[in-house]
Amino acid sequence: MKIGAYEDSGSARTLLSVECLKKYFESRSGFLSRQVRLVRAVDGVNLRVFKGETLGLVGESGSGKSTLGRVVIRLEEPTEGRILFDGRDVHRLPKEDMRSFRRDVQIVFQDPYASLNPRKSAENIIGEPLTVQRICDGRERRERVVRLMEVVGLTPDQMRRYPHEFSGGQRQRIGIARAIATNPKLIIADEPVSALDVSVQAQILNLLKDLQRDHNLTYIFISHDLRVVENMSDRIAVMYLGKIVEVAECGMLCGEPLHPYTQALFSALPVMKPGERKERIILEGDVPSPVNPQAGCPFHPRCRYRIRVCETQVPALTRTGKGRSVACHLIGNDASGQGEEERGAVI
Repeated sequence: MKIGAYEDSGSARTLLSVECLKKYFESRSGFLSRQVRLVRAVDGVNLRVFKGETLGLVGESGSGKSTLGRVVIRLEEPTEGRILFDGRDVHRLPKEDMRSFRRDVQIVFQDPYASLNPRKSAENIIGEPLTVQRICDGRERRERVVRLMEVVGLTPDQMRRYPHEFSGGQRQRIGIARAIATNPKLIIADEPVSALDVSVQAQILNLLKDLQRDHNLTYIFISHDLRVVENMSDRIAVMYLGKIVEVAECGMLCGEPLHPYTQALFSALPVMKPGERKERIILEGDVPSPVNPQAGCPFHPRCRYRIRVCETQVPALTRTGKGRSVACHLIGNDASGQGEEERGAVI
Protein backbone atom coordinates (compact mmCIF):
# COMPACT_ATOMS: atom_id res chain seq x y z
CA MET A 1 0.00 0.00 0.00
CA LYS A 2 1.40 3.35 -1.01
CA ILE A 3 0.58 5.59 1.90
CA GLY A 4 2.51 8.43 0.34
CA ALA A 5 -0.25 8.69 -2.25
CA TYR A 6 -2.71 9.22 0.57
CA GLU A 7 -0.76 12.23 1.77
CA ASP A 8 -1.13 13.80 -1.67
CA SER A 9 -4.85 13.12 -2.00
CA GLY A 10 -5.77 15.05 1.15
CA SER A 11 -9.05 14.63 2.96
CA ALA A 12 -10.58 12.40 0.25
CA ARG A 13 -8.60 9.46 1.63
CA THR A 14 -8.98 10.38 5.31
CA LEU A 15 -11.40 8.18 7.24
CA LEU A 16 -10.59 9.37 10.76
CA SER A 17 -9.05 12.64 11.90
CA VAL A 18 -8.11 13.34 15.52
CA GLU A 19 -7.41 16.97 16.34
CA CYS A 20 -5.82 18.21 19.60
CA LEU A 21 -7.41 15.33 21.49
CA LYS A 22 -7.07 15.26 25.27
CA LYS A 23 -8.39 12.85 27.87
CA TYR A 24 -7.79 13.60 31.54
CA PHE A 25 -8.95 11.42 34.43
CA GLU A 26 -9.54 12.65 37.97
CA SER A 27 -7.41 11.05 40.68
CA ARG A 28 -7.34 11.49 44.48
CA SER A 29 -4.14 11.22 46.48
CA GLY A 30 -5.86 9.18 49.21
CA PHE A 31 -9.13 7.44 50.02
CA LEU A 32 -10.41 10.32 52.15
CA SER A 33 -8.53 13.08 50.40
CA ARG A 34 -10.43 15.98 48.87
CA GLN A 35 -7.53 16.93 46.64
CA VAL A 36 -8.32 16.03 43.03
CA ARG A 37 -5.50 15.71 40.53
CA LEU A 38 -5.70 15.18 36.79
CA VAL A 39 -4.08 12.21 35.06
CA ARG A 40 -3.17 13.25 31.50
CA ALA A 41 -3.76 9.94 29.74
CA VAL A 42 -4.03 11.50 26.26
CA ASP A 43 -2.50 14.96 25.98
CA GLY A 44 -3.01 16.78 22.70
CA VAL A 45 -2.94 14.09 20.00
CA ASN A 46 -3.18 14.94 16.29
CA LEU A 47 -3.56 12.00 13.95
CA ARG A 48 -5.09 10.88 10.67
CA VAL A 49 -6.13 7.38 9.60
CA PHE A 50 -6.50 6.71 5.88
CA LYS A 51 -9.08 4.46 4.26
CA GLY A 52 -7.94 0.87 3.84
CA GLU A 53 -4.72 1.16 5.86
CA THR A 54 -3.54 -0.33 9.11
CA LEU A 55 -2.16 2.28 11.48
CA GLY A 56 -0.06 0.69 14.19
CA LEU A 57 -0.04 2.39 17.60
CA VAL A 58 2.89 1.46 19.85
CA GLY A 59 4.40 2.56 23.15
CA GLU A 60 5.15 1.17 26.57
CA SER A 61 2.46 0.51 29.17
CA GLY A 62 0.85 3.73 30.37
CA SER A 63 1.59 5.68 27.21
CA GLY A 64 -2.12 6.21 26.47
CA LYS A 65 -2.58 3.84 23.51
CA SER A 66 -5.68 2.03 24.73
CA THR A 67 -7.22 5.21 26.12
CA LEU A 68 -6.84 6.88 22.73
CA GLY A 69 -8.59 3.95 21.09
CA ARG A 70 -11.44 4.01 23.61
CA VAL A 71 -11.92 7.75 23.17
CA VAL A 72 -12.02 7.39 19.37
CA ILE A 73 -14.80 4.82 19.60
CA ARG A 74 -16.55 6.91 22.30
CA LEU A 75 -16.27 4.37 25.09
CA GLU A 76 -14.68 7.34 26.86
CA GLU A 77 -15.59 10.98 26.33
CA PRO A 78 -12.72 13.35 25.50
CA THR A 79 -11.75 16.26 27.74
CA GLU A 80 -10.88 18.44 24.75
CA GLY A 81 -10.40 18.14 21.01
CA ARG A 82 -12.31 16.85 17.99
CA ILE A 83 -12.78 13.49 16.33
CA LEU A 84 -13.88 13.58 12.70
CA PHE A 85 -15.11 10.37 11.10
CA ASP A 86 -15.82 10.55 7.37
CA GLY A 87 -15.70 14.33 7.75
CA ARG A 88 -18.30 14.49 10.55
CA ASP A 89 -17.65 15.55 14.14
CA VAL A 90 -18.71 12.46 16.10
CA HIS A 91 -19.46 14.50 19.22
CA ARG A 92 -22.04 16.59 17.41
CA LEU A 93 -23.91 13.77 15.74
CA PRO A 94 -27.68 13.53 16.32
CA LYS A 95 -28.97 10.35 17.92
CA GLU A 96 -29.85 8.57 14.68
CA ASP A 97 -26.49 9.38 13.10
CA MET A 98 -24.78 8.14 16.26
CA ARG A 99 -26.32 4.72 15.61
CA SER A 100 -24.68 4.79 12.18
CA PHE A 101 -21.31 5.69 13.75
CA ARG A 102 -21.58 2.74 16.15
CA ARG A 103 -22.21 0.50 13.16
CA ASP A 104 -19.22 1.86 11.22
CA VAL A 105 -16.66 1.75 14.06
CA GLN A 106 -16.08 -1.43 16.07
CA ILE A 107 -13.47 -2.69 18.53
CA VAL A 108 -11.71 -5.99 19.26
CA PHE A 109 -10.68 -6.12 22.90
CA GLN A 110 -7.49 -7.47 24.44
CA ASP A 111 -8.94 -10.14 26.71
CA PRO A 112 -11.09 -12.53 24.66
CA TYR A 113 -12.72 -13.93 27.79
CA ALA A 114 -13.51 -10.79 29.78
CA SER A 115 -14.98 -9.09 26.68
CA LEU A 116 -17.58 -11.84 26.13
CA ASN A 117 -20.74 -12.25 28.20
CA PRO A 118 -20.37 -15.65 29.93
CA ARG A 119 -24.17 -16.03 30.07
CA LYS A 120 -24.67 -15.78 26.32
CA SER A 121 -24.00 -18.36 23.65
CA ALA A 122 -21.74 -17.68 20.69
CA GLU A 123 -24.82 -17.22 18.51
CA ASN A 124 -26.24 -14.50 20.76
CA ILE A 125 -22.88 -12.74 21.22
CA ILE A 126 -22.24 -12.50 17.48
CA GLY A 127 -25.84 -11.76 16.62
CA GLU A 128 -26.40 -9.05 19.23
CA PRO A 129 -25.02 -6.18 17.08
CA LEU A 130 -27.34 -7.25 14.25
CA THR A 131 -30.34 -6.87 16.56
CA VAL A 132 -29.19 -3.67 18.26
CA GLN A 133 -28.45 -2.01 14.93
CA ARG A 134 -31.76 -3.29 13.49
CA ILE A 135 -29.97 -4.98 10.61
CA CYS A 136 -31.82 -8.28 10.77
CA ASP A 137 -33.52 -10.64 13.19
CA GLY A 138 -34.98 -14.08 13.47
CA ARG A 139 -34.04 -16.62 10.81
CA GLU A 140 -32.04 -14.09 8.78
CA ARG A 141 -29.94 -13.23 11.83
CA ARG A 142 -29.21 -16.90 12.47
CA GLU A 143 -28.12 -17.44 8.87
CA ARG A 144 -25.89 -14.41 9.04
CA VAL A 145 -24.30 -15.61 12.29
CA VAL A 146 -23.54 -18.95 10.61
CA ARG A 147 -21.76 -17.15 7.76
CA LEU A 148 -19.81 -14.96 10.19
CA MET A 149 -18.66 -17.97 12.20
CA GLU A 150 -17.46 -19.68 9.04
CA VAL A 151 -15.61 -16.53 7.94
CA VAL A 152 -13.59 -16.43 11.19
CA GLY A 153 -12.83 -20.16 11.22
CA LEU A 154 -15.55 -21.49 13.51
CA THR A 155 -18.24 -24.07 12.72
CA PRO A 156 -22.04 -23.70 12.95
CA ASP A 157 -22.28 -26.59 15.44
CA GLN A 158 -20.44 -24.35 17.95
CA MET A 159 -23.21 -21.73 17.95
CA ARG A 160 -24.86 -22.94 21.16
CA ARG A 161 -21.63 -23.14 23.15
CA TYR A 162 -20.73 -20.59 25.82
CA PRO A 163 -17.42 -18.69 26.13
CA HIS A 164 -15.96 -21.05 28.75
CA GLU A 165 -16.29 -23.92 26.26
CA PHE A 166 -13.92 -22.27 23.76
CA SER A 167 -10.14 -21.88 23.76
CA GLY A 168 -8.55 -18.43 23.95
CA GLY A 169 -8.03 -18.25 20.20
CA GLN A 170 -11.60 -19.35 19.50
CA ARG A 171 -12.95 -16.74 21.91
CA GLN A 172 -11.00 -14.06 20.08
CA ARG A 173 -12.49 -15.31 16.81
CA ILE A 174 -15.94 -14.81 18.34
CA GLY A 175 -14.94 -11.26 19.27
CA ILE A 176 -13.75 -10.62 15.72
CA ALA A 177 -16.96 -12.05 14.26
CA ARG A 178 -18.97 -9.75 16.51
CA ALA A 179 -16.87 -6.78 15.38
CA ILE A 180 -17.38 -7.41 11.66
CA ALA A 181 -21.07 -8.31 11.96
CA THR A 182 -22.21 -4.76 11.11
CA ASN A 183 -19.85 -4.40 8.11
CA PRO A 184 -17.80 -1.62 9.79
CA LYS A 185 -15.40 0.73 8.06
CA LEU A 186 -12.94 1.00 10.97
CA ILE A 187 -11.91 -1.58 13.55
CA ILE A 188 -9.81 -0.71 16.58
CA ALA A 189 -7.80 -3.80 17.54
CA ASP A 190 -6.64 -3.21 21.12
CA GLU A 191 -3.84 -5.70 21.84
CA PRO A 192 -5.85 -8.45 20.08
CA VAL A 193 -3.20 -11.18 20.39
CA SER A 194 -1.28 -10.29 23.56
CA ALA A 195 -3.36 -12.69 25.71
CA LEU A 196 -2.94 -15.61 23.29
CA ASP A 197 -0.32 -18.31 22.90
CA VAL A 198 2.37 -17.57 20.35
CA SER A 199 1.19 -20.47 18.18
CA VAL A 200 -2.29 -18.94 18.00
CA GLN A 201 -1.19 -15.33 17.49
CA ALA A 202 -0.13 -15.91 13.88
CA GLN A 203 -3.51 -17.46 13.06
CA ILE A 204 -5.41 -14.46 14.43
CA LEU A 205 -3.12 -11.97 12.69
CA ASN A 206 -3.55 -13.78 9.37
CA LEU A 207 -7.32 -13.78 9.91
CA LEU A 208 -7.30 -10.01 10.46
CA LYS A 209 -5.28 -9.53 7.27
CA ASP A 210 -7.66 -11.71 5.26
CA LEU A 211 -10.69 -9.82 6.59
CA GLN A 212 -9.09 -6.50 5.72
CA ARG A 213 -8.46 -7.65 2.17
CA ASP A 214 -11.91 -9.17 1.67
CA HIS A 215 -13.98 -6.46 3.36
CA ASN A 216 -11.87 -3.32 2.72
CA LEU A 217 -11.41 -2.68 6.43
CA THR A 218 -9.33 0.01 8.08
CA TYR A 219 -7.49 -0.88 11.31
CA ILE A 220 -6.00 0.97 14.23
CA PHE A 221 -3.78 -1.79 15.59
CA ILE A 222 -2.70 -1.15 19.18
CA SER A 223 0.14 -3.21 20.61
CA HIS A 224 3.32 -3.08 22.65
CA ASP A 225 4.85 -5.84 20.51
CA LEU A 226 6.95 -4.10 17.86
CA ARG A 227 7.37 -7.23 15.74
CA VAL A 228 3.61 -7.76 15.54
CA VAL A 229 3.00 -4.10 14.67
CA GLU A 230 5.73 -4.19 12.04
CA ASN A 231 4.10 -7.24 10.46
CA MET A 232 0.60 -5.73 10.44
CA SER A 233 0.99 -2.00 9.78
CA ASP A 234 1.26 0.33 6.80
CA ARG A 235 2.14 3.25 9.08
CA ILE A 236 3.17 3.36 12.73
CA ALA A 237 2.52 6.02 15.35
CA VAL A 238 4.63 5.98 18.53
CA MET A 239 3.12 7.26 21.79
CA TYR A 240 4.92 8.40 24.92
CA LEU A 241 3.20 9.81 28.01
CA GLY A 242 -0.02 10.66 26.17
CA LYS A 243 1.62 12.27 23.13
CA ILE A 244 2.48 11.13 19.62
CA VAL A 245 6.25 11.48 19.23
CA GLU A 246 6.75 9.99 15.77
CA VAL A 247 4.62 8.84 12.81
CA ALA A 248 6.03 7.26 9.66
CA GLU A 249 5.49 4.55 7.09
CA CYS A 250 6.31 1.16 8.54
CA GLY A 251 9.47 0.46 6.55
CA MET A 252 10.78 3.97 7.12
CA LEU A 253 10.20 3.98 10.88
CA CYS A 254 11.47 0.44 11.50
CA GLY A 255 14.50 0.93 9.27
CA GLU A 256 15.53 4.36 10.53
CA PRO A 257 13.71 5.62 13.64
CA LEU A 258 14.42 9.31 14.29
CA HIS A 259 12.95 10.13 17.69
CA PRO A 260 15.23 9.08 20.59
CA TYR A 261 12.37 7.18 22.24
CA THR A 262 11.59 5.27 19.03
CA GLN A 263 15.28 4.45 18.68
CA ALA A 264 15.33 3.04 22.21
CA LEU A 265 12.23 0.91 21.56
CA PHE A 266 13.66 -0.68 18.42
CA SER A 267 17.10 -1.17 19.97
CA ALA A 268 15.46 -3.55 22.47
CA LEU A 269 14.39 -5.95 19.71
CA PRO A 270 16.50 -9.12 19.50
CA VAL A 271 18.89 -9.44 16.57
CA MET A 272 17.47 -11.82 13.98
CA LYS A 273 20.59 -12.48 11.87
CA PRO A 274 23.51 -14.52 13.29
CA GLY A 275 26.60 -12.39 13.85
CA GLU A 276 24.72 -9.09 13.50
CA ARG A 277 25.25 -6.54 16.25
CA LYS A 278 23.50 -3.34 17.16
CA GLU A 279 23.65 -0.80 19.94
CA ARG A 280 21.31 -1.38 22.85
CA ILE A 281 20.00 1.93 24.18
CA ILE A 282 19.31 1.77 27.93
CA LEU A 283 16.87 4.42 29.09
CA GLU A 284 17.82 5.86 32.48
CA GLY A 285 15.38 7.10 35.08
CA ASP A 286 11.65 6.51 35.40
CA VAL A 287 8.73 7.55 33.22
CA PRO A 288 7.53 10.98 34.44
CA SER A 289 4.19 11.05 36.21
CA PRO A 290 1.17 11.86 34.02
CA VAL A 291 -0.28 13.61 37.07
CA ASN A 292 2.56 16.13 37.43
CA PRO A 293 4.30 16.26 34.05
CA GLN A 294 7.54 18.17 33.89
CA ALA A 295 7.97 21.24 31.73
CA GLY A 296 9.34 20.84 28.23
CA CYS A 297 9.57 17.66 26.20
CA PRO A 298 7.98 14.75 28.11
CA PHE A 299 10.91 12.49 27.14
CA HIS A 300 13.75 14.85 28.08
CA PRO A 301 14.43 13.38 31.59
CA ARG A 302 15.40 10.07 29.92
CA CYS A 303 16.87 11.37 26.65
CA ARG A 304 20.63 11.15 26.13
CA TYR A 305 20.52 13.87 23.44
CA ARG A 306 18.63 16.52 25.43
CA ILE A 307 19.60 20.15 25.15
CA ARG A 308 18.49 23.20 27.13
CA VAL A 309 15.39 23.94 25.04
CA CYS A 310 14.11 20.40 25.70
CA GLU A 311 13.66 21.30 29.38
CA THR A 312 11.43 24.32 28.74
CA GLN A 313 9.52 23.86 25.46
CA VAL A 314 7.26 21.04 24.28
CA PRO A 315 8.24 20.09 20.70
CA ALA A 316 5.44 20.15 18.15
CA LEU A 317 4.79 17.12 15.96
CA THR A 318 6.44 18.37 12.78
CA ARG A 319 6.70 16.99 9.27
CA THR A 320 10.30 16.19 8.46
CA GLY A 321 9.62 14.76 5.02
CA LYS A 322 6.99 12.96 3.00
CA GLY A 323 5.27 10.38 5.14
CA ARG A 324 7.06 11.17 8.41
CA SER A 325 6.46 13.47 11.39
CA VAL A 326 8.57 13.75 14.55
CA ALA A 327 8.21 15.69 17.82
CA CYS A 328 11.82 16.52 18.67
CA HIS A 329 13.73 19.81 18.95
CA LEU A 330 16.80 18.18 17.42
CA ILE A 331 14.92 17.24 14.25
CA GLY A 332 13.60 20.45 12.71
CA ASN A 333 11.86 21.55 9.57
CA ASP A 334 15.10 22.43 7.83
CA ALA A 335 15.60 18.83 6.79
CA SER A 336 12.57 18.95 4.51
CA GLY A 337 12.22 22.65 3.83
CA GLN A 338 8.84 22.79 5.57
CA GLY A 339 7.79 26.08 7.13
CA GLU A 340 6.47 26.94 10.55
CA GLU A 341 2.89 26.42 9.38
CA GLU A 342 3.51 22.66 9.35
CA ARG A 343 4.03 22.53 13.11
CA GLY A 344 1.22 20.90 15.06
CA ALA A 345 -0.64 19.93 11.88
CA VAL A 346 -2.86 16.86 11.82
CA ILE A 347 -0.70 14.24 10.08
